[in-house]
Parts: sequence; C-alpha cells; structure tokens
Amino acid sequence: MRFENFWNEFSFFTNPVVKYSGKPTTLDFSFPIYRARELSGFELVRENLQYPSKKDCKRIGRANVPYHPVFYGSYSIDCAVKEIKTDKPYALSTWTWKEEFKINVHLLSTREKEYESALKLFNIMNNEEYEKRLIELKRDFSPGTMHGEMLETMSGIADLFLNEEDYFGSALIGFEELYRTRINTTYPSTDVIIYPSLQLATGINLAIHPEIVDKYLVLTSVETYK
Repeated sequence: MRFENFWNEFSFFTNPVVKYSGKPTTLDFSFPIYRARELSGFELVRENLQYPSKKDCKRIGRANVPYHPVFYGSYSIDCAVKEIKTDKPYALSTWTWKEEFKINVHLLSTREKEYESALKLFNIMNNEEYEKRLIELKRDFSPGTMHGEMLETMSGIADLFLNEEDYFGSALIGFEELYRTRINTTYPSTDVIIYPSLQLATGINLAIHPEIVDKYLVLTSVETYK
C-alpha cells in the first residue's frame, strides 16, 4: 500500500471528532524528556538521536505513518528504556525545552488509576480534571446527548490509540493530530500527543512534531549503556 495519498482511501478519518480525538491538556516545560535508541554503529549526534529523516521513516509507529516522522520521548529514564524493548546496548539522550511557548497538546489516555496518577506526577491535566472543567461549562454530558456522545467517542479513540497489537489505527490518529491539522489551517495544529506507556504502568510518553523539536528542544546529554 502506498501511503502518500492514503487519505483518499481513509477519508472517514477527516471526521472532526477524530481531528480533535485527544483531550486538550497542559505541558510542564520544566521536565526533561528522555529518548532511548538501540546502538547500531551510528554517530552520537543530534540528527541520529532525534526523529528519523522522511526517507528513513518507512514503518508505521504508534503515532506516525511512513514518511511522516515523529519524535518519541518519555518523561522518565526507566520508561524510555522500556519502550525500546531491547537487551542490546543503547544510547540514552536527554532533551530540554529551550523556552516556554504557546503549545497545543492533546492527551490520549484511559482513566486507569496508574495512568491518572502518573499524569499528575508530571503536572499534566488528567481525564478526571478535564471532565471537571467540562462540567463547569454547564453542558449536558449524559448518555445520548451530543456532548455525551462526543466524550464516549473520545474514549473509544483513546483505546484505539493505545492498542498494542496493531499500530494501524493509532498511526492514522497520530497523523491526523500532528500532520493533518497543519494542512487544514482552519483549525489549530496539534504539536504534541501525550499518552501513557504500555510498557511501564507509571510511564508517560510524548509524540512531538519535528517542527517543534527543531525549534524548541535542546539535546543536553547522551550516554551509552551496554
């Protein structure tokens, strides 16, 4: 299958609900981001430690389709290492934000207790807090109402994004959030997707658009482990 024009085949993902599948949330710029990569003879420089180039991005990932790279990182070292699922030598890079700026962040997460606690740990507005704010808007979110259906759909999309068996659905959602919103300038673009790790119960991951990485993320250190 060729992915360059796959929106012609998968036009149902242009649904506005999917376009805003994640819950808008916050990001604390004071926390560093960690990224691990299995060593395979590459030079330990920024371009090899961040996201792959477009021509090298040939596989589906949790939040990317081929030829549309995404920077994947974690809020803890343990989580970053668990995510690469390897017992071989690896490089661990640490990244910090150059400055605070207006950023659009979407959360794709279930309401499981461990994930909610982990989100609070890193000052990320979790599902419970998000829903409390919705109630303050004085909208009817009971089952069967428009707003109630919207919340239910968002939960279903979060479950699809966190499917460990098949990345196809999550990759489409990631493309819609991080790339498609940049094509359709009617809506604000998503810069970062935050989601819980399925490898570590208290781990939190980030998928960041390359544009944001280039402008605002600084590589502060690299260490290798065997």
